[in-house]
Amino acid sequence: MTVLAGTSGTALLAERVSETALLTGLLTDLEQGHSGIAVVTGLPGTGRTSLLSLLAAQGAGRPIQVLSARGSLTESALRFGVVSQLASALPDRALGRALGELLAAGAPGDPGSPELWHPFVEAARRRPVLLLLDDAHLMDDSSKAWLGALLRRLWQVPLLVVITGAGVVLPFFDQETAEPWQLSGLNWHATHVVRLRPLSRSGVAEVVRAHGAGPGGEDFVTELHAATGGNPALVRVVLDHCRTDPEPGARPDRLAADARRDQMLGLLGRLPDDLRRLLRAFVVAGHVLTPEQLGPLAGRQTLPPARAWRVLVGIGLVPGRGRCADPGIATWVLAGMTRADRAELYGAAAELAHRCALPEEDVARLLLGAGPAGTRWALDALLAAARSVAGQAGEAAPYYRRALLEPLADTTRAQLTLELAAADGAAPHTGEVRLARAALTPTAGPLLGERLAAADLLVTRCAPERAAGLLNGLAPGTATPDLGSLAALHWLATDSPDGVPALGIPPAAYAEDRLDPDRAGAAAWLTATRGTDPRRARKLARIALSPVRGDTRLYAPRIAAAWTLMATDDPLEAAEALDGVLADARRRGSRAAAALALLTRGRLSLRRGRVPAAEADAEAAVEGYPLTRWPPPMARAWLALQILLGLARGDRDAAERAAATPTRGTAARRGRHHLDTQLLFARGLLDWTGQRPRAALHHFQECGRILLSRGWVNPALVPWRSLAGVAQRDLGHPEAAEELVTAEWELARAWGTRTATGLTHLFAGIALPAGSASFRLTRAVEALRDSPERIWYVTAVLRLAEAQLDAGQPAGVSGLLHEAGRLAKAYRLDAQSARVRELTARLAAQPRPAGSAQRADRKRQALSETSAQVVDMVVQGLPNAEIARRLAVGKRAVEVRLTRIYRHFGVAGRAELRALFALEDGEFGTPC
Repeated sequence: MTVLAGTSGTALLAERVSETALLTGLLTDLEQGHSGIAVVTGLPGTGRTSLLSLLAAQGAGRPIQVLSARGSLTESALRFGVVSQLASALPDRALGRALGELLAAGAPGDPGSPELWHPFVEAARRRPVLLLLDDAHLMDDSSKAWLGALLRRLWQVPLLVVITGAGVVLPFFDQETAEPWQLSGLNWHATHVVRLRPLSRSGVAEVVRAHGAGPGGEDFVTELHAATGGNPALVRVVLDHCRTDPEPGARPDRLAADARRDQMLGLLGRLPDDLRRLLRAFVVAGHVLTPEQLGPLAGRQTLPPARAWRVLVGIGLVPGRGRCADPGIATWVLAGMTRADRAELYGAAAELAHRCALPEEDVARLLLGAGPAGTRWALDALLAAARSVAGQAGEAAPYYRRALLEPLADTTRAQLTLELAAADGAAPHTGEVRLARAALTPTAGPLLGERLAAADLLVTRCAPERAAGLLNGLAPGTATPDLGSLAALHWLATDSPDGVPALGIPPAAYAEDRLDPDRAGAAAWLTATRGTDPRRARKLARIALSPVRGDTRLYAPRIAAAWTLMATDDPLEAAEALDGVLADARRRGSRAAAALALLTRGRLSLRRGRVPAAEADAEAAVEGYPLTRWPPPMARAWLALQILLGLARGDRDAAERAAATPTRGTAARRGRHHLDTQLLFARGLLDWTGQRPRAALHHFQECGRILLSRGWVNPALVPWRSLAGVAQRDLGHPEAAEELVTAEWELARAWGTRTATGLTHLFAGIALPAGSASFRLTRAVEALRDSPERIWYVTAVLRLAEAQLDAGQPAGVSGLLHEAGRLAKAYRLDAQSARVRELTARLAAQPRPAGSAQRADRKRQALSETSAQVVDMVVQGLPNAEIARRLAVGKRAVEVRLTRIYRHFGVAGRAELRALFALEDGEFGTPC
């Protein structure tokens, strides 16, 4: 409780009216000769002392003798410290003489001796006594025992005892279950517990108004309440600062933090050395060790362990049996120690935790603050902790850095340095430098594997130049044991199938001579980029993904094999390969490799029409590896995926925002990695669908420039030529459009997959003259129907339906729209669903050919009676289940009959049958 002077000079007790009334009533009862006891509890700063001061002032104006004493840190270890304070206030000096003799003798003495409590009883017989004991949690043990003896005599004389203590419990006696009123023998109505709670927001507002300081206003009160937690002492300090030093713009949170810091530092400065050592032990290891286990860390204590713990809890430095509640307390507690002393304390705590058989993760957290231990258990604990959090953003790196401080063999140090570089969430350039440094060790013996692993991670981090330089630095003759891995990484890093005779690396064309998995994966990708032999590419990719023994498989060749299988229209195998890479990367803590696997799998899911799965992969990629730390090419590929997802959902605003996001990387480096083409292609699609053909053409041509500079011509990777042709058509350049589409068709036919040929037909049907559009689009639908490209297939179906409507050939359009609508609904393609509705309305508005009603009627008359009834019910819009119920037949029988009816009328399905009989009322038996 805080006592503040109001503007009128009247003291205010904010939100303490009921507590004040209760204690005042006890004081009135005491004046009438009734004893009582009250225990006032509350956290530090809630106003216990202020409440006692108010009570003492009220007692001084009555025929009552007021005696007061206070426990303190300095006297907590002195015998009879509180009793000595009270003895000086008694007129009878007998108590003082008894205490002097007892302390002079040096013997423990009996705290319950009549010589110690009898003077208070006699004083109360002469005049009622108000005994105020503040901060009872800091009383020495002898004074606590004396208090227990005095409380047992309360029923004999008019004596009111008011005790205050910190916390929300009553830690005043060694017997935790013994309550003061149980010792007093008083009736229950004479005993009370007053718990002081923090101020509410309205209470803080009351104090602000009474104090007359601060800017006031609802916002200030809200901020002040949140910053102080309603602690009256902190509220008062902040308001006093606002009154004495009204700094413009001063925030309550900063002022409260400064006040809390000063409060804590003052408490720490008054702590005895033994309690300070105990508090440091709690701060360092209290989260893993119990107070009983922390004894060896704290050293010799003057107070018993339970008593010392209650003192720290009572003064607010420790909230209970656990860590410090305020993280700032830990900083302030350890600030007075030198770095060497802190490291020694953390090291001792880690060793104690190890001896107590605590989990290795807990031991490792303590070792982070310690110096080198030079023991096997310390290294094992650090590595176990690092590998247990592998894959989590930046969690493993501190453990690896600490492990590298231990005495290590060269091979172990190289391996841990590599694992650190893979797990660290450093900026892209920093991560690449660390990987390169991790491999700058002699290449002989087992360290060659670490160097190859570093190069593999550099490739997955989109740093092929560094990887190539690392590999070229190998001395001749040293690569023989890992020739396959070395060759694979060299081909991927240089994007070249050429060999390196000095290192024994053959050209990629001879990869089938020794089909080891790593080399097969790289060769498969090089084959796919050249667009020459899909069967060979598929075969090599499958070899690359075949099961092998060991735990050190490279990432880059497997990811390359997955991309190859995507290009050969084998999505399930590609997904399985990416799942394996992702599992290995997460287990080994390779965050960049995991993010690249998720990004690639997201692209694959989007191709298959699985938009929610693609969104989940994109989100998981940035959760495990913050986008700000991604290599720039990977970050641009992630933005490309966001653009494509926005287009698939029909959310152009989201796609535009992703396209407008600034990308990192200098102009010289931007556009040099093949992942950069993904963003260019996605931006081109966004511009084309947004009726911006000139901007779209620029992006498609830039995409082609990068791919052609690398010798990549396969349209199954990025069909940039066809879409550039579409943009040229929109700009009024039909000859350029035809040239691009023709070149794309020759390349797609050479590769031969359904996706490559289907997409080329689709874009040719858009770019070329209308006369050949229906033919091209029909071929596109036929090719894409069985390809993994679900979204483009739906687009092709809609384009064909539109082309047939434009040509005045509505027959078959209803079936196309039904197919497109079914898939758009299944894949949640909002934009395509809207297009289906537009074309359906356009089909319904088409004029019917002359004589169609008569021909339909004649065909209907040729049906059996049951089939004619089925036609009527279909026209009415009844589902198959209802038709079966009305005819009393099975649903399958209805489906078989409908198939015959569709064939009889020459329609593709229910929608076309209904459209055929969409006649005027009365022309046909049942209106539709």
